[in-house]
Parts: sequence; structure tokens; C-alpha cells
Amino acid sequence: MIAEHMGTRTKEYVEKHYNSVYTDSRDWPLPQMNVEFNIDPVQFQARKRRRMSTMTTSLPPPPKVSPTSAPGVHEIGTFLPGMLEFEHELDNEAEDLVKDLEFGICHA
Repeated sequence: MIAEHMGTRTKEYVEKHYNSVYTDSRDWPLPQMNVEFNIDPVQFQARKRRRMSTMTTSLPPPPKVSPTSAPGVHEIGTFLPGMLEFEHELDNEAEDLVKDLEFGICHA
């Protein structure tokens, strides 16, 4: 998701960077705070352009499959998005207390 959000990095690069900067850091769980980034802005932009051009020449990722209403294939547990309802009722007796109420009738 981070690679998709950035748009200029692959997911493999993002994972490798995270592991090298955070999990393999001697300051775990914090990153190394004493690192200085001294790079020429022209070099930085040239590297960025090269990286973006290689990403645009590669094939795009396959489209994500939208959720279906098949049981067991849900983004939300037991929710059937095609039918806009839940597969199983959480509490089947929840409406028993109010099922016999009549509204709009006045008793003497």
C-alpha cells in the first residue's frame, strides 16, 4: 500500500528499505536519527527521473477483484455486499421484543 501511495517505488524496494532502516537498526524500534542526507539536488532529480521511467515502462499491476456475494469471500466478515445484508444474523431473537408492537393505535 505504501508503494502504491508513493507511486515511484516498488513494493520490494519499500519492504527492503523498511527492513534495513527499522527492523535491522541497532536503535530498534526507532530509526537511526544521526543519518545525514547530503546529496546534490540535480543528482536526486536525475535518479528520481530514471526510477520513474523504469516504472512506467513495466506492466501495470493487475486490477483488483471487487468483492462478490459468495459466502466466505467478504471484505467485512459475513457481509454480502451484493445483497447489502449479512450472511448470518448476530442475534436472531433481537427483534422478538418489538415484533408485536402496533404503532398508531390508541387504547382507551
